[in-house]
Amino acid sequence: MYYVLLLEISQKGTWEPWLCFFLRGVTVQSQAAVLKGQRLLELHTTYRERYHASNKLQSLIDMLFENPVITGTRTVKQLKVSSATAYQYLALLEQDGVIQETTGRKRGRRYLAHEIMNVIEGVPESSNDDPIPN
Repeated sequence: MYYVLLLEISQKGTWEPWLCFFLRGVTVQSQAAVLKGQRLLELHTTYRERYHASNKLQSLIDMLFENPVITGTRTVKQLKVSSATAYQYLALLEQDGVIQETTGRKRGRRYLAHEIMNVIEGVPESSNDDPIPN
């Protein structure tokens, strides 16, 4: 459709149909971005409330929203905690389903926050949700 309308501009000088098509695309993408932003904010609030008793765990949650892939080394450096403490925090988040270990290794482990990634990638929350609003 895009190229058909673009061709009509060059052949007939009709700009309006192409502009309407283009602006509709901008509108749809903008609405989808707003929805993703709202979902991320809701998820962030839920996680921070769940771990409200620990400032360090809340900081770790904030780190996951900056980058949903986390390692023990990064946790140690950014939270300024011992390796044992960092891995305790990661184990708690893994047990609660916030993160999942992705390498299967004993060393150099990497964790992914799947719910955050699903929102970023536009995966619907349920089968009835449309990732792009009309």
